[in-house]
Amino acid sequence: GGVVPNKQFKQLINYYPSVSFEIHEANTFGIVEQLQDGILDLGIVRTPFNLEGLNSKDFYQEHMVAVANNDFLQENEIDHLSQLENKPLILYRRFQEIFNRSFRHQGIRPFYAVICDDARTAIHWADEGLGVALVPESIAHTYGKSKIIPIKHEHWITHLNLVWRKDRQVTPLMDKIIEMF
Repeated sequence: GGVVPNKQFKQLINYYPSVSFEIHEANTFGIVEQLQDGILDLGIVRTPFNLEGLNSKDFYQEHMVAVANNDFLQENEIDHLSQLENKPLILYRRFQEIFNRSFRHQGIRPFYAVICDDARTAIHWADEGLGVALVPESIAHTYGKSKIIPIKHEHWITHLNLVWRKDRQVTPLMDKIIEMF
Protein backbone atom coordinates (compact mmCIF):
# COMPACT_ATOMS: atom_id res chain seq x y z
CA GLY A 1 0.00 0.00 0.00
CA GLY A 2 1.60 3.23 -1.08
CA VAL A 3 4.54 4.52 -3.01
CA VAL A 4 6.48 2.38 -5.47
CA PRO A 5 10.25 2.72 -4.81
CA ASN A 6 11.28 3.63 -8.36
CA LYS A 7 15.04 3.73 -7.72
CA GLN A 8 15.12 0.08 -6.65
CA PHE A 9 12.96 -1.06 -9.58
CA LYS A 10 15.20 0.75 -12.08
CA GLN A 11 18.25 -0.99 -10.56
CA LEU A 12 16.51 -4.38 -10.75
CA ILE A 13 15.49 -3.94 -14.38
CA ASN A 14 19.04 -2.90 -15.27
CA TYR A 15 20.55 -5.78 -13.30
CA TYR A 16 18.10 -8.39 -14.66
CA PRO A 17 17.10 -7.18 -18.16
CA SER A 18 15.64 -10.58 -19.14
CA VAL A 19 13.45 -10.95 -16.03
CA SER A 20 9.87 -9.70 -16.18
CA PHE A 21 8.23 -8.41 -13.02
CA GLU A 22 4.55 -8.78 -12.27
CA ILE A 23 3.29 -6.02 -9.97
CA HIS A 24 0.06 -6.39 -7.98
CA GLU A 25 -1.38 -3.24 -6.46
CA ALA A 26 -3.52 -3.52 -3.34
CA ASN A 27 -3.71 -2.11 0.15
CA THR A 28 -1.47 -3.59 2.85
CA PHE A 29 -4.04 -6.20 3.87
CA GLY A 30 -4.47 -7.33 0.26
CA ILE A 31 -0.69 -7.64 -0.25
CA VAL A 32 -0.26 -9.65 2.97
CA GLU A 33 -3.14 -11.93 1.95
CA GLN A 34 -1.60 -12.51 -1.51
CA LEU A 35 1.76 -13.33 0.13
CA GLN A 36 0.06 -15.84 2.44
CA ASP A 37 -1.80 -17.39 -0.53
CA GLY A 38 1.49 -17.84 -2.42
CA ILE A 39 0.50 -15.42 -5.20
CA LEU A 40 3.35 -13.02 -4.40
CA ASP A 41 6.99 -13.66 -3.50
CA LEU A 42 7.65 -10.23 -2.01
CA GLY A 43 5.46 -7.32 -0.98
CA ILE A 44 5.86 -3.68 -0.03
CA VAL A 45 3.52 -2.73 2.81
CA ARG A 46 2.99 0.17 5.14
CA THR A 47 2.93 -0.14 8.93
CA PRO A 48 0.98 -1.00 10.98
CA PHE A 49 0.36 -4.58 9.79
CA ASN A 50 0.33 -8.09 11.28
CA LEU A 51 3.86 -9.51 11.04
CA GLU A 52 2.82 -13.08 11.90
CA GLY A 53 4.50 -15.56 9.54
CA LEU A 54 6.40 -12.81 7.72
CA ASN A 55 9.97 -11.59 7.55
CA SER A 56 10.27 -7.87 7.03
CA LYS A 57 12.83 -5.23 6.19
CA ASP A 58 12.07 -1.61 7.05
CA PHE A 59 13.41 0.64 4.30
CA TYR A 60 11.57 3.97 4.47
CA GLN A 61 9.72 6.09 7.00
CA GLU A 62 7.58 9.17 6.60
CA HIS A 63 5.40 11.53 8.59
CA MET A 64 1.67 11.93 8.41
CA VAL A 65 0.43 15.22 6.97
CA ALA A 66 -2.83 17.13 6.82
CA VAL A 67 -4.47 17.74 3.44
CA ALA A 68 -6.98 20.57 3.48
CA ASN A 69 -8.07 23.75 1.82
CA ASN A 70 -7.81 27.14 3.55
CA ASP A 71 -11.41 26.95 4.82
CA PHE A 72 -10.25 24.39 7.38
CA LEU A 73 -6.57 25.11 7.99
CA GLN A 74 -4.79 28.41 7.37
CA GLU A 75 -1.61 27.17 9.07
CA ASN A 76 1.44 26.12 7.08
CA GLU A 77 2.49 23.66 9.80
CA ILE A 78 0.81 21.78 12.64
CA ASP A 79 3.06 22.19 15.70
CA HIS A 80 0.54 20.89 18.22
CA LEU A 81 -2.37 18.48 17.82
CA SER A 82 -4.70 21.02 19.44
CA GLN A 83 -4.65 22.82 16.06
CA LEU A 84 -6.70 19.88 14.75
CA GLU A 85 -9.30 20.04 17.55
CA ASN A 86 -12.84 20.80 16.35
CA LYS A 87 -11.78 20.30 12.72
CA PRO A 88 -13.72 17.76 10.64
CA LEU A 89 -11.05 15.07 10.29
CA ILE A 90 -11.01 12.53 7.48
CA LEU A 91 -8.90 9.48 8.08
CA TYR A 92 -7.82 6.18 6.75
CA ARG A 93 -9.24 3.67 9.27
CA ARG A 94 -6.03 1.71 9.82
CA PHE A 95 -4.34 4.73 11.44
CA GLN A 96 -7.27 5.49 13.75
CA GLU A 97 -5.76 3.81 16.82
CA ILE A 98 -2.49 5.77 16.43
CA PHE A 99 -4.47 9.03 16.17
CA ASN A 100 -6.77 8.10 19.09
CA ARG A 101 -3.80 7.35 21.35
CA SER A 102 -2.11 10.69 20.59
CA PHE A 103 -5.28 12.75 20.95
CA ARG A 104 -6.13 10.98 24.24
CA HIS A 105 -2.61 11.58 25.55
CA GLN A 106 -2.99 15.32 24.89
CA GLY A 107 -6.57 15.51 26.22
CA ILE A 108 -8.04 16.32 22.80
CA ARG A 109 -11.42 15.03 21.62
CA PRO A 110 -11.18 14.73 17.83
CA PHE A 111 -14.14 15.03 15.48
CA TYR A 112 -13.88 12.27 12.88
CA ALA A 113 -16.17 13.46 10.09
CA VAL A 114 -15.23 10.58 7.77
CA ILE A 115 -13.42 7.30 8.37
CA CYS A 116 -12.62 5.33 5.22
CA ASP A 117 -10.54 2.38 4.03
CA ASP A 118 -8.15 4.10 1.62
CA ALA A 119 -5.88 7.13 1.98
CA ARG A 120 -6.73 8.19 -1.58
CA THR A 121 -10.42 8.36 -0.64
CA ALA A 122 -9.56 10.50 2.40
CA ILE A 123 -7.56 12.88 0.19
CA HIS A 124 -10.39 13.06 -2.36
CA TRP A 125 -12.87 14.08 0.35
CA ALA A 126 -10.45 16.75 1.60
CA ASP A 127 -9.94 18.03 -1.97
CA GLU A 128 -13.73 18.28 -2.25
CA GLY A 129 -13.69 20.61 0.78
CA LEU A 130 -15.25 18.23 3.29
CA GLY A 131 -12.54 18.34 5.96
CA VAL A 132 -8.92 17.67 6.84
CA ALA A 133 -7.42 14.37 5.66
CA LEU A 134 -4.67 12.83 7.83
CA VAL A 135 -2.54 10.67 5.54
CA PRO A 136 1.08 9.61 4.84
CA GLU A 137 3.11 12.36 3.17
CA SER A 138 4.04 10.51 -0.05
CA ILE A 139 0.41 9.60 -0.74
CA ALA A 140 -0.62 13.22 -0.13
CA HIS A 141 1.97 14.48 -2.63
CA THR A 142 0.99 11.84 -5.20
CA TYR A 143 -2.79 12.33 -5.03
CA GLY A 144 -3.60 15.57 -3.20
CA LYS A 145 -4.68 18.77 -4.94
CA SER A 146 -5.24 20.82 -1.76
CA LYS A 147 -2.67 22.32 0.60
CA ILE A 148 -0.38 19.76 2.27
CA ILE A 149 0.49 20.74 5.83
CA PRO A 150 3.31 19.00 7.75
CA ILE A 151 2.40 17.69 11.21
CA LYS A 152 5.19 17.85 13.78
CA HIS A 153 4.19 14.91 15.97
CA GLU A 154 6.82 12.26 16.67
CA HIS A 155 4.39 9.35 16.94
CA TRP A 156 2.65 10.02 13.62
CA ILE A 157 5.19 8.19 11.48
CA THR A 158 4.56 5.28 9.15
CA HIS A 159 7.14 2.89 7.70
CA LEU A 160 7.37 1.05 4.40
CA ASN A 161 8.54 -2.55 4.75
CA LEU A 162 9.58 -5.19 2.27
CA VAL A 163 7.93 -8.45 3.40
CA TRP A 164 8.09 -12.14 2.48
CA ARG A 165 6.88 -15.38 4.03
CA LYS A 166 9.08 -16.97 6.68
CA ASP A 167 8.29 -20.46 5.40
CA ARG A 168 9.16 -19.68 1.76
CA GLN A 169 12.46 -20.56 0.12
CA VAL A 170 14.27 -17.32 -0.72
CA THR A 171 15.43 -17.52 -4.34
CA PRO A 172 18.63 -15.78 -5.52
CA LEU A 173 16.51 -13.11 -7.25
CA MET A 174 14.46 -12.52 -4.09
CA ASP A 175 17.70 -12.33 -2.11
CA LYS A 176 19.06 -9.68 -4.49
CA ILE A 177 15.85 -7.63 -4.19
CA ILE A 178 15.91 -7.88 -0.38
CA GLU A 179 19.57 -6.81 -0.39
CA MET A 180 18.77 -3.77 -2.57
CA PHE A 181 16.31 -2.52 0.01
